[in-house]
Amino acid sequence: MTDRTISVDRIEPEEGASATDAALSALADGRRRTALAQLLTARGRTSADVLAIRVAAVEAGVSPIDVDADRHGDVAIDLHHRHLPKLDDVGLIDLTDGGAAATDRAARFELVLEAVEGAADPDAALSALADRRRRSVLEHVARVDEPIGLDALAERIVAQSDDARDDVALDLHHHHLPKLDDAGFLAYDAEDRRVDDAREFPFEGDLGEAVDRIERDAALSGDGSTDVVTHISL
Repeated sequence: MTDRTISVDRIEPEEGASATDAALSALADGRRRTALAQLLTARGRTSADVLAIRVAAVEAGVSPIDVDADRHGDVAIDLHHRHLPKLDDVGLIDLTDGGAAATDRAARFELVLEAVEGAADPDAALSALADRRRRSVLEHVARVDEPIGLDALAERIVAQSDDARDDVALDLHHHHLPKLDDAGFLAYDAEDRRVDDAREFPFEGDLGEAVDRIERDAALSGDGSTDVVTHISL
C-alpha cells in the first residue's frame, strides 16, 4: 500500500466558509452523494466506468453485475459531464483520466452523507445548510429551549459579524428563516417574527454534531491545513 499526495491551492482564511458552502451545495444532489459515497467506500482511485456501474446499481437497488448496458451508459455520461467535474471543482474528489478518488476533505463530510439519509428531502436540507449564516442560525437556535424573536436572534448573529442588526434581521426574515423552515430545521412564524421551535433534526444523528463537523471543515479549509490532500491507494 502506498500513499500518494496531491497538491492543491491554499485557501485563504476568509474563504473557508465559502468553500464549505460550495461543497454542501454540490452535495445537494442525490447522484453526486451516491458517487461520493462509493468513492469513500473504495478508499482509492476508481475508474469512471466502474464507478458508473456502482452508482447505477445503488440507484436501481440491484447488484452491480445486474446493471444493464443502457442504464450504465446513461449514468456514465451524466457523471462524466455533470457530477464528477462538480465534485472535483469543490475539492471533494480528485478527477484524472485514470478515474476518481475521494479526497481527505471529503472524509470530513462522511457524517453528513450518512445523516442526510434520514431527511424527508435530502437535497433541500443540504441546500439549506450550504450557507454560513443559516448554519449560524441553527447553532444559536439549538442553544435555546424556548421561542426566540427575530430581533433577539439577529442580535446574536451580529455579535459574530460586522453587519448592522436591522440588515441581518431583514435577511433572516426574507431569506434564511423561510428556507430553514421549508427544509424542516425549524418553525418560523413570519407574522409574529418568531422562531417557535427548533424541530427534531431531520437527519439521523445530532444537529450539533453535524453542524460542528461542517464548521470544522470551514476552519480547516481556511487555516491552510489542507494544502495537501492524501489518497490511499489499495
